[in-house]
Amino acid sequence: MNDKDSLLEELGELKDSSSSSFDKNFYFKLIIIFSLTIYISIHIGEMLFGVNSIDVMNSLKESKKILYREVENIKSQNAKLQKIYFEQLELKPIVKELNLTDEVEDNNRSIVTTD
Repeated sequence: MNDKDSLLEELGELKDSSSSSFDKNFYFKLIIIFSLTIYISIHIGEMLFGVNSIDVMNSLKESKKILYREVENIKSQNAKLQKIYFEQLELKPIVKELNLTDEVEDNNRSIVTTD
Protein backbone atom coordinates (compact mmCIF):
# COMPACT_ATOMS: atom_id res chain seq x y z
CA MET A 1 0.00 0.00 0.00
CA ASN A 2 2.82 2.19 0.62
CA ASP A 3 3.81 1.91 -2.96
CA LYS A 4 0.31 2.78 -4.12
CA ASP A 5 0.13 5.77 -1.82
CA SER A 6 3.51 6.99 -2.92
CA LEU A 7 2.52 6.55 -6.56
CA LEU A 8 -0.72 8.40 -6.00
CA GLU A 9 1.15 11.20 -4.25
CA GLU A 10 3.61 11.42 -7.12
CA LEU A 11 0.75 11.51 -9.64
CA GLY A 12 -0.95 14.22 -7.63
CA GLU A 13 2.24 16.25 -7.57
CA LEU A 14 2.66 15.74 -11.30
CA LYS A 15 -0.91 16.88 -11.87
CA ASP A 16 -0.37 19.92 -9.69
CA SER A 17 2.92 20.80 -11.39
CA SER A 18 1.51 20.23 -14.87
CA SER A 19 -1.63 22.24 -14.10
CA SER A 20 0.43 25.09 -12.69
CA SER A 21 2.67 25.08 -15.78
CA PHE A 22 -0.46 24.92 -17.93
CA ASP A 23 -1.88 27.90 -16.04
CA LYS A 24 1.37 29.81 -16.48
CA ASN A 25 1.50 29.09 -20.22
CA PHE A 26 -2.17 29.89 -20.65
CA TYR A 27 -1.96 33.21 -18.81
CA PHE A 28 1.27 34.11 -20.59
CA LYS A 29 -0.34 33.46 -24.00
CA LEU A 30 -3.46 35.32 -22.93
CA ILE A 31 -1.43 38.36 -21.89
CA ILE A 32 0.55 38.29 -25.16
CA ILE A 33 -2.62 38.03 -27.28
CA PHE A 34 -4.33 40.78 -25.29
CA SER A 35 -1.29 43.06 -25.61
CA LEU A 36 -1.03 42.47 -29.36
CA THR A 37 -4.75 43.12 -29.79
CA ILE A 38 -4.51 46.43 -27.96
CA TYR A 39 -1.37 47.45 -29.87
CA ILE A 40 -2.91 46.65 -33.25
CA SER A 41 -6.20 48.39 -32.42
CA ILE A 42 -4.35 51.53 -31.27
CA HIS A 43 -2.23 51.49 -34.43
CA ILE A 44 -5.27 51.11 -36.71
CA GLY A 45 -7.15 53.78 -34.78
CA GLU A 46 -4.24 56.16 -35.16
CA MET A 47 -4.07 55.48 -38.89
CA LEU A 48 -7.77 56.15 -39.35
CA PHE A 49 -8.36 58.92 -36.83
CA GLY A 50 -4.86 60.00 -35.83
CA VAL A 51 -3.03 63.28 -36.04
CA ASN A 52 -2.15 62.85 -39.71
CA SER A 53 -5.77 62.31 -40.68
CA ILE A 54 -6.87 65.41 -38.77
CA ASP A 55 -4.10 67.47 -40.38
CA VAL A 56 -5.12 66.31 -43.83
CA MET A 57 -8.78 67.05 -43.12
CA ASN A 58 -7.98 70.57 -41.85
CA SER A 59 -5.74 71.33 -44.82
CA LEU A 60 -8.48 70.14 -47.21
CA LYS A 61 -11.02 72.39 -45.49
CA GLU A 62 -8.65 75.34 -45.78
CA SER A 63 -7.96 74.68 -49.46
CA LYS A 64 -11.73 74.38 -50.04
CA LYS A 65 -12.23 77.85 -48.54
CA ILE A 66 -9.44 79.26 -50.71
CA LEU A 67 -10.92 77.69 -53.84
CA TYR A 68 -14.37 79.09 -53.06
CA ARG A 69 -12.83 82.57 -52.68
CA GLU A 70 -11.05 82.17 -56.01
CA VAL A 71 -14.28 81.06 -57.67
CA GLU A 72 -16.07 84.15 -56.35
CA ASN A 73 -13.26 86.42 -57.58
CA ILE A 74 -13.29 84.81 -61.01
CA LYS A 75 -17.09 85.13 -61.19
CA SER A 76 -16.90 88.84 -60.42
CA GLN A 77 -14.13 89.33 -63.00
CA ASN A 78 -16.18 87.39 -65.52
CA ALA A 79 -19.21 89.58 -64.86
CA LYS A 80 -17.14 92.75 -65.37
CA LEU A 81 -15.62 91.44 -68.60
CA GLN A 82 -19.02 90.32 -69.91
CA LYS A 83 -20.42 93.77 -69.19
CA ILE A 84 -17.59 95.39 -71.15
CA TYR A 85 -17.98 92.88 -73.98
CA PHE A 86 -21.72 93.36 -74.30
CA GLU A 87 -21.35 97.15 -74.14
CA GLN A 88 -18.89 96.96 -77.00
CA LEU A 89 -21.21 94.69 -78.97
CA GLU A 90 -24.03 97.20 -78.58
CA LEU A 91 -21.79 100.08 -79.64
CA LYS A 92 -20.69 98.44 -82.89
CA PRO A 93 -24.15 98.49 -84.51
CA ILE A 94 -24.60 102.09 -83.41
CA VAL A 95 -21.29 103.06 -84.99
CA LYS A 96 -22.23 101.22 -88.15
CA GLU A 97 -25.56 103.04 -88.24
CA LEU A 98 -23.82 106.35 -87.72
CA ASN A 99 -21.41 105.64 -90.53
CA LEU A 100 -24.28 104.69 -92.81
CA THR A 101 -26.28 107.75 -91.96
CA ASP A 102 -23.25 109.95 -92.63
CA GLU A 103 -22.84 108.31 -96.01
CA VAL A 104 -26.52 108.79 -96.77
CA GLU A 105 -26.29 112.45 -95.80
CA ASP A 106 -23.23 112.82 -98.01
CA ASN A 107 -25.14 111.24 -100.89
CA ASN A 108 -28.11 113.52 -100.26
CA ARG A 109 -25.85 116.57 -100.26
CA SER A 110 -24.28 115.55 -103.49
CA ILE A 111 -27.71 115.03 -105.04
CA VAL A 112 -28.94 118.36 -103.75
CA THR A 113 -25.93 120.24 -105.04
CA THR A 114 -26.11 118.69 -108.48
CA ASP A 115 -29.71 119.70 -108.95
